[in-house]
Amino acid sequence: MEEVIEKATVLVVDDERGPRESLRMILSPEHRVLQACSGAEALEILGTEQVDLATLDLNMPGIKGEELMRTIRGEHPMVEVIVITGCGTLESAAAGIRSGICDYLQKPWDDDKLVAGVRNLLRMRALEVENRRLKGDLRRARDELAERYDLRGLVYASSAMHEVVSLAVRVARADVPVLITGANGTGKEKLAEVLQANSPRRGGPFVKVNAGGLPESLLEAELFGAEAGAYTGAGKRRVGRFEAADGGTLLLDEIGELDLAVQGKLLRALQAVADKINARIIGEGLDTLEELETLERLGICFGQGWLFGKPHPLRSDT
Repeated sequence: MEEVIEKATVLVVDDERGPRESLRMILSPEHRVLQACSGAEALEILGTEQVDLATLDLNMPGIKGEELMRTIRGEHPMVEVIVITGCGTLESAAAGIRSGICDYLQKPWDDDKLVAGVRNLLRMRALEVENRRLKGDLRRARDELAERYDLRGLVYASSAMHEVVSLAVRVARADVPVLITGANGTGKEKLAEVLQANSPRRGGPFVKVNAGGLPESLLEAELFGAEAGAYTGAGKRRVGRFEAADGGTLLLDEIGELDLAVQGKLLRALQAVADKINARIIGEGLDTLEELETLERLGICFGQGWLFGKPHPLRSDT
């Protein structure tokens, strides 16, 4: 069965009958056409009918075309507007643009150009309507997700980020290592907080380590702790980050920045204490081959695979 496509509604506004009838004949094969002989009648129709596009004459008695344009822009912003006038000037065209018109034609108009302009504007309107619908759907889905899970105040406005966050709250329940990749400013740390907040470890500590900034000489002490006097300046026992994260989550930031020598030292240390570590590890980095190779080695230490997530840039969610 052939799909029935509803015709768009076009409102033709002109105080002269001849131009109104001409426009009706040109546009009616593709669109539902309504007519108004004045600005007041046009506003009355706009208040009762679902109008998609209006063609306006500038020089009309009563409510002038420019005033009508401003009213339509303010009260009916989704209505596309084409000005068709016989007294057009550069100044009037500029004023129309400032008022928010979408196209400007002079009488006598070119029929093909008119039809093409109407089609293009209606296509743009349909895309905007669909975009608003999708944004509304996304907003409702985001609100539902926020009611069910702790999103730590995360705000986003893209379907791509919604998919990532939805995955994160599901993955949170599985006590496995996770790698979050993406450019700086994409919200990787915030996503790690969401993972922690919705996991069985939500009541435990959330400890962050800048792995890329760890010097080799302090690696073991920083991650695994050290007894007093273990190195120069160690006047008392130092609690390592893994111990500090016991029962919670350890976020290893810039994990791909570890050089090979430091990686080797870290892996040897992990192999020695892996069965004593009670912390979920979340890796964070820039999505490079080096990071994947580093994590593959770390996964061997814990006998587990890694789950991967890549957030959509939050800076584009405006």
